[in-house]
Amino acid sequence: MRLFKTDSTRFTADFNQLLKIVILNSLGFFFMGFFIPIVARFNMFASGIEVSLIMSASVFGRTISGLITGFITDRTTSKTRLVLIGSFGRAIAYFTMYLAIYISLTELIIILFFFLEAGIHYEVRG
Repeated sequence: MRLFKTDSTRFTADFNQLLKIVILNSLGFFFMGFFIPIVARFNMFASGIEVSLIMSASVFGRTISGLITGFITDRTTSKTRLVLIGSFGRAIAYFTMYLAIYISLTELIIILFFFLEAGIHYEVRG
C-alpha cells in the first residue's frame, strides 16, 4: 500500500515505509496518553488525584529527560545506539505498564509513565 507517490526530488525511496512506522507509533502514543488514564480511573478505581499524578508523571518525565538526553546526545557520536537504548527502555516500560494494569497497581503506572516518557524523549532526540 502506497500512501504517497514517490517523487525522487521530494522524498527518499523509503519514505512510505517510514510514514507507516510513524502512523503505527502514533497509535501507541494515543493509547498511552488517552486510554491509560481512563483505564486507571474506571477499571482500577483510581482517584482523581491518582489520574492527575499519572498525567503529571508523563510531563515531568519528558521535562527531566530533555535535559539529560540533550546532554548525552551532544556528546555521543552513535545516534543508532541512542535510538536503540530508547527503544529498549520504551519496550520494557510498555510491557511493565500492561503488567501493572493486569495486577491493578496505580502507583506502578505513575512511575512507569515517568520512565516511558523519558524513554520516548530519549529515542526521539537520538
